Amino acid sequence: METQTFVGNYGKSIVIDLCYSCGAIWFDGFENLQLTPGSILHLFKLIHEKRALQSKVFDKLLQCPRCRASLSHTGDIQRQTRFFYERCSRNHGRLITFFQFLREKNFIRNLSPKEMEELKQRVQMLHCSNCGASIDLAKESACSYCRSEISLLDPQQMEKTAQELQQTEARRATLGLRRPLVSQELEIERLSRSQSTYGEKLSFGDQLLIEGTFDLVVIGVEAVVSFLSDLG
Repeated sequence: METQTFVGNYGKSIVIDLCYSCGAIWFDGFENLQLTPGSILHLFKLIHEKRALQSKVFDKLLQCPRCRASLSHTGDIQRQTRFFYERCSRNHGRLITFFQFLREKNFIRNLSPKEMEELKQRVQMLHCSNCGASIDLAKESACSYCRSEISLLDPQQMEKTAQELQQTEARRATLGLRRPLVSQELEIERLSRSQSTYGEKLSFGDQLLIEGTFDLVVIGVEAVVSFLSDLG
């Protein structure tokens, strides 16, 4: 794994371990809750930049890099979005895929039944956003390899959320805010909570009339990264 340093709350440096070939992140302790809004955007861009390096899915039988204890497959829920990770039973940290991290931060949601039917009318095959396996929409509504549900990132809503995160980060840097960690986390949640109400407003339209097999999440991420680049 490679290490990357991010800015944390209270000016603390957060060193995160990333495996680009597996598309996974190791967080010591509660580091995932200590990232500033700007660092979340930085990690979001990094996930996009390194996506081409992902070549495999890590095994389920993993050990904690700190104590070598076996990691436990764990599920959690963020508002209405379920996500999964591998957790150290001794609380040293957890390993999470890039895809599951985006679900944890509520950047990604599952398709509604209406959206799923609309998608099936336009495409036949998808890449699983979690492991890269092919999904035959005529036969499956989830990945047969890792069981991840078909999900997407709403580009328009994410553009709004990303812009608000940038504005929050600018205020934090300018004012040198020293608010408690809990209040900062609540603000991040408030900025991203509107995604859960976006619901049926999303229409696939002509953007999914694409030949071949593609990844819904990658399409959304590319749109948001392009937007962030325009913002500078």
